This record gives sequence, C-alpha cells and structure tokens, in this order.
Amino acid sequence: MKNFKPYIRAASKFTFIFLLHLLFLFNQAVYAQWIKTAGPTGVNVNVFFNSGSFLFAGTSSKGVFRSSNQGATWTPANSGLENATVLSFTKDQTYLYAGTNSGVYRSSNNGTTWIAANNGIQTQLVTNMVIGGGFLFAGTSGQGVYRSADQGNTWANANGGALNFSIIFAMCYVNNLLIVEADNYLFKTKDAGDTWSVDQGSTAFYVIKHFFVLGDTVLASARNGIFRSYNGGKTFTNFQPLLSDENTELLGFTFSNRIVYTCEKRGMFRSTNIGVTWSSIPTTGLRFGTRFNNYFAQSGNSFLIGMDELGVFRSTDVGQTWSQSITGFPHASSIDNSLLNIRDTIISGTHSDGVYRTVNNGTAWRKIGTKNNNDTLSNAIVYALFNPAPNIILAGTCGDGLYRSDNNGKTWKHITNGLPYILFDNYECDNALTKSGPNVLLATTNGIYYSTNNGLTWKASNLVGDRITAFSIAANGNVVVAGVAEGVSPFQSGIHRSTNNGVTWTFVQSFFDDMIALASDGVDHFYGGGFFGNFRSANNGLSWSAIGNGIPPNTGGFTIKVIGTNNVFIGNNKGIYFSNNKGNFFTNVGAGLDPQPNNTVQGIEANSKYLFAGLQTNGIWRRPLSDFGISISVSEISAKINQQNLGENLKDKLRIYPNPAINEATIQYQTKATGEVQLIISDQLGKAVIQSHEFLTAGGYTKTVNVKHLSPGIYLVRVVTNGQTNVAKLLIAR
Repeated sequence: MKNFKPYIRAASKFTFIFLLHLLFLFNQAVYAQWIKTAGPTGVNVNVFFNSGSFLFAGTSSKGVFRSSNQGATWTPANSGLENATVLSFTKDQTYLYAGTNSGVYRSSNNGTTWIAANNGIQTQLVTNMVIGGGFLFAGTSGQGVYRSADQGNTWANANGGALNFSIIFAMCYVNNLLIVEADNYLFKTKDAGDTWSVDQGSTAFYVIKHFFVLGDTVLASARNGIFRSYNGGKTFTNFQPLLSDENTELLGFTFSNRIVYTCEKRGMFRSTNIGVTWSSIPTTGLRFGTRFNNYFAQSGNSFLIGMDELGVFRSTDVGQTWSQSITGFPHASSIDNSLLNIRDTIISGTHSDGVYRTVNNGTAWRKIGTKNNNDTLSNAIVYALFNPAPNIILAGTCGDGLYRSDNNGKTWKHITNGLPYILFDNYECDNALTKSGPNVLLATTNGIYYSTNNGLTWKASNLVGDRITAFSIAANGNVVVAGVAEGVSPFQSGIHRSTNNGVTWTFVQSFFDDMIALASDGVDHFYGGGFFGNFRSANNGLSWSAIGNGIPPNTGGFTIKVIGTNNVFIGNNKGIYFSNNKGNFFTNVGAGLDPQPNNTVQGIEANSKYLFAGLQTNGIWRRPLSDFGISISVSEISAKINQQNLGENLKDKLRIYPNPAINEATIQYQTKATGEVQLIISDQLGKAVIQSHEFLTAGGYTKTVNVKHLSPGIYLVRVVTNGQTNVAKLLIAR
C-alpha cells in the first residue's frame, strides 16, 4: 500500500481505496486459491440402493459411490454428480435414478455417468422416488410430489391441490395406490396425484420415514416402532413400538430368506412373521451418539448402516458385530464454528466424530483425547473450542455438554458442575466460548454461564433460563457482547452487553435476525453475523449498524474471524468474504472451494501461515495469509513467542516485537503468581495511550496491540504484576 502513496497523493481518499481494491482483486485473480487439507476424515452417507451386482451409496456433497463387494470397498460413480447431495434412488429397466439437492439425475450405465433429468424439477430437493402406474414419482422437500411419464425428461406437479408446500418423508406404490407421508398424515392417490385422500386412521400424527412392500403387506416405520397393513395400504394396525426410547428412529427394512429385518442406531431386529412379532439381535461394534444415522440396507450377506461423518458401518454376521467400512470415500467431515489455533497447531471439532488435530497445516490429522470410539466426546457434535490458559482446552458440544482437557487434548473430563440439563436428560448445547478478564464465558441454549477457574466449575449469569438461547459471544477486555434469542416476555432478542466480565448483562439492541456469530478486534470493534445480514459496532458494542458491501444481499455470517484491527473474514452459505478496512467493503475470496452449495463456511481460524476454513459438508481447507496482504512476519513472531511462553522460562521479564513497530507491537511478559496484571503504554509526557487490566494465572503471556494510531516516537511500556513493575521502551517508526 505504501508504494502507491507517491503516485496518488493528489487523488481523493475514495480513489485511493478504489485503486487498492482493484489491486487486491487482481492479486486474487492471479494467486487466489483454496486447497483442501487431508481431513478430518469423514463422509455423510444418506441412502443405499441395490441394483444388480452393485450397491450404491448417496452422500452429502460427494455424489454417488458404488461397491461391487457388498459395501466392503467403494469407488466414485460420480461423473456428472461430483458435488451433489444424493438422498434417494430408484430404477426402471433403462435407467438408475438419483434424487439430489438439485432435482433428478439418471444413469444408463450403472452410475458411471449421470445426466440431468430435471425439466420442471431442477430446483427441487428430491427426498424420495418410486415407480408405479407408468410414472416416475419424486417427493420433494417443500413442494410436494412431481411425476414424469417419460423417464424424467419432463416433470409435472402431482399435488392435486393438497400437497403443494409439503415435505415428503416417504413414498411407496402398492396395488395401483401411491402412498406418501406428508404433514403428519398419510396421503393416498389412485390417479397418479390428480386427487388425494387423507388417512386419518392409526397413522395420523406419526411421521413415517420408511415403507416396506411385500405383496399386499406394507410395513411403515415411525420413530421407534412400526405400523402394518395387510390390505395394500388401505388401513394400518395400531402402532407397535419396538423400543421404549421414543427418540430412537428405525432406519428402514430389508428382507431375505423369509425374514424381515429393521435397524436402529444400536442394532438390528428380526421378524419371521412379516412384522407381527420382533426379536432384537445382540450387537457389538456400533458407534452412536448425537450423530444422525440415516439408512439401513442389505447387500448379499452384508448388512449396512449409513451414518453422518462415519460413512458406512457393515456387518457380515446378521448384525451381531459391526465394523467401519469407509475405504474409497473421500474426506468430507462437517465442521461447525469450532476451529482453534494453539501455537500453530490447528484443532478442529467435527459434527459427530469428536476432536482432531494437525501439526503440519492439514497435511495429516489425528483424533485426540481418546482411543475409545464409544466414549461420548468421540461421538459428539463439537460446536466450540477454546484455549483459556496454557495446556487447557474446552470443547463445547451439542447435547453432551462441556468437556475440558488440562493436557492439551490428551485426555478429557466431562464438566457438569453448575451447568444445566435440558429436555430428555441431555446437556445444553454449547454454542460459543470466550474469556473476559478472569472469567471464561460460555454461551448455551440455556443462556450464559461464567467460570472463574478456567472451566472447572460454572456459575449462572443474570441471563439464563430454559427459553433463553445464547448463540454467540465475544469480548474486548472487560466488555462482552452476546447474540441472544429470548422466548420470554418482554422479548429482547438481539445483542446483550456486559461490562463486568460477563457476570451481569443488559439489553442493547434488537435484531429480527438471530446473531449467530460474533467476533472482536481486541480494541473497540465488534462484528456480528446473522442468517440474513452482517453488522458492526465501532463503540464497543453500544450500537450496531449493518455492513456487507460486497456480500450478496440477504446473505448472513455463519462465522467471523478478525485478524489485527482491520482484517475481517466472514464465512456463510456463499463461501468466504474478506475486508481489509474494518468491514467497509468485502471481496469474495472463495476461489477454489467446491461449487455452491458445498462451499458453505462454518468455521474460520488462522495460524502464522494459513487461513483455515471449515466447511459444512466438506472438511477443512486452507489458504496462505499472504494472499490477503496480511503481514506474515508479525504472525510468525507471535507464534514463536507463544511456544516459548508455554514451555520455557523467559530470560527477560519483558520483551517487545517488532521494535521499532509500525502497525502492531507484540508484548511478551511473565507472571510468577496468580493476580492482577496491568499493561500500560505511555507517551513521553507520561500520558497513558493504551492500557489493559486483567486477572491472570502464573505463566508466560503474549499480547498484540494496535499502535497504528500512535504518532511516531518513543513510548514506555509498563507491565505491573504482583506489585512489581517492568519497563521497556517502544519505538514507533513510519
């Protein structure tokens, strides 16, 4: 930027910014590129389908995979569907059909290549498909049923005025009758969807997810049990629960050797009389937790379960023992806003496979904390990670509460002291963590809690309750802001603010949008993202205004990262956007990520060399910080100092890097005992120009401060701790 000054001195400030922005765009076009790291490992398998000698698997964001050995190994069958989410299959004598997040595709060569069969349905998410009566039927999410009389070449609405806005959960065709589950009822049609009748019998108010048809017999699964019909679906028996746990869902049916099988996340059931009575099969080897278990199928002698993150589990002994079978699937874990940098090591929470770590910028990832795949954290949905003190990591999960490690993630302890239960004896969802002064703060689905001992025990703030959800939280010193939705009167959903380290809160500003992401610059700016917009406060959270020039309209911020005082990154369902001027203008910097909708960014973090982006369905990607014009030297120095702080004794009690400084100065100091620590930067007249006040435990610390606003000259840096004062000189030069 400085190199431009001699040439545009007479130009307006706007022209200057415009030229710099053009230069940035040029650099992006030439050099910009994200690359995918090697993990964490995972893929979501949504559905299976048997077709001849092949078994097909539909995945989230990775299209179709095919197995010729009953699910033991897999290969892509994706040409034309490389980045699609596949939710359903069916086939006729000519084609194999796949229902995707963008309509229907078909293959005439067993999945080797796919072409769209989408005219009239191309924008729809197709959840179910079935063939009957000369038609191909497709059930959608929110637009009811479509039908095609020409193998998918063209589609027409088949809602008969009854299902125009319905989500279709399941479909079957039996004895010239099409049956679909929608709006908590079974709907039936004998004329291919021209007219529909509603079954208000025993299945009413149940959500049917799977049908099984054998002659005139129809079995229908609804959560933890089944209905039966022996007259082609005209009427169904009363609900028959197979499990006492109403939160468990059956995953489908298979049939072989006159035995019907069904399955849930903990194992299989078998029936030798077509569903009249059932017996459970003792099972070992399955992993279960808060993840979604999506589908149950059989291929030859293999039984399979499709899961989120873990891909496929497979049994070859009729469900008695199970093992993970993911050979051939790509890395595609789901990453929420849970990325953490500790001394250049990147740690990531996954959506249902615990915590991973990379020490080589994503070239390899390793699961940390446990070797037992059946423990809770290993199967948890991790929403937040935080490093409040040396060696301590906090992992906030959804449904399993908070975990704490005091040895950098080698082992973990479930923290419950002071934290609430929610419905069904689950723990709160922990959405975000931060630190303000001596307090670690936790934003949960039951409000905000604080800890004075780095997460061992917790206390309730004045903003808690079973109808108060805190989505996000961020701190600038002792000032903290939180994005909160309240379901109690008076309704005060929006930004709440605390000036005493998160102990008490006051309402600041309402928003129609939930503030799901917050970040701070460490000085006086906060940035917030909702589902449909982005916001900024330039006065430490007192007032907020909309930002987002350069971001598509009605596009929110799912995750926000601030580096220094000027650089702001926002991730959302369009990718990732960057501003180097405190959010005044943003540029799309998502080049290289998978195409939409697989480029949804839900986590952003940086170390000394790279910016990392966690995607909703496609693992973690990285890009050099230098692509964004962010000074790498300051970041590298900070990383080296952090390594010294956490493992070695400092030879000097106070160090400053770089010195002279231009925009930022990194101050390294040490405290011998727990207590109050003051950092004061004064000019030559003794006037304090920067100061902070914190309560810290014994150890080494690093603090990077913005000095860009200070005039060139000599300043005194004082660190006062435990009654002792250490002084060093800081030179500001430009």
